[in-house]
Amino acid sequence: MALSAVLLLSLIKSSFAMSLFFRSITFGIFPALFFTTLISVGAYAQEGFDDEEVVVYLKKIRDEESNYLREVTKATARAVSKSGEFIARPHKRNSSGLVIEVEPPAFSFEPHKEGMSTKEMATAGLSLVSDVGSIFGFGKEASKATEVNARLNQNNAILDNWGDDEQVMVSMLSRVLLTDEESGVEITRTISHEQVFDSKSEFLEQKDALLEGAIVVEVKKALVEYLDDSGF
Repeated sequence: MALSAVLLLSLIKSSFAMSLFFRSITFGIFPALFFTTLISVGAYAQEGFDDEEVVVYLKKIRDEESNYLREVTKATARAVSKSGEFIARPHKRNSSGLVIEVEPPAFSFEPHKEGMSTKEMATAGLSLVSDVGSIFGFGKEASKATEVNARLNQNNAILDNWGDDEQVMVSMLSRVLLTDEESGVEITRTISHEQVFDSKSEFLEQKDALLEGAIVVEVKKALVEYLDDSGF
């Protein structure tokens, strides 16, 4: 009788121990499987997201005197990445693929008189295009440097003599060059902007914002055109 009781007690203890063992295994396996699943799903999602983005190598944007326009370049890079279809990366010497380059923005200044006719403003704008055309390869290479230096000197003289109570029409011209060696796509867009400023200080305060706005608009248009041409 005593032996049977001992055997029964041993069986109960064994069953309880086995129950705890399997329970610990179960509670150990399911969290591991759960987190493994999450990691796998996250990896696939990240992999798919990366596949949908096209890397754009953006060259540093500089002014006519080769000064690096850091804030303008950063603003352009942010605009490219915000689209969700592209991600901007700094251009390196060994970068290959989709590359965007912005020609140094060329400024021209013309005294603005109150009541200046639209025709007069248009004539001044066309004069700018003619003056800076050689910068972008539209004129003769031999005279390019001379023309650019002469215009820079003229602009600097106007800026130096620009008073705070004098209206001046500022014209800006540049180009966006988008190239993709792999697909053979080449896109060029002209950046053109004209605005009348009431004073020199007002222009200097808004210069970077003017550049950012004009450049970003045309870069976005070039990327849309790229998607159409490359069949995305």
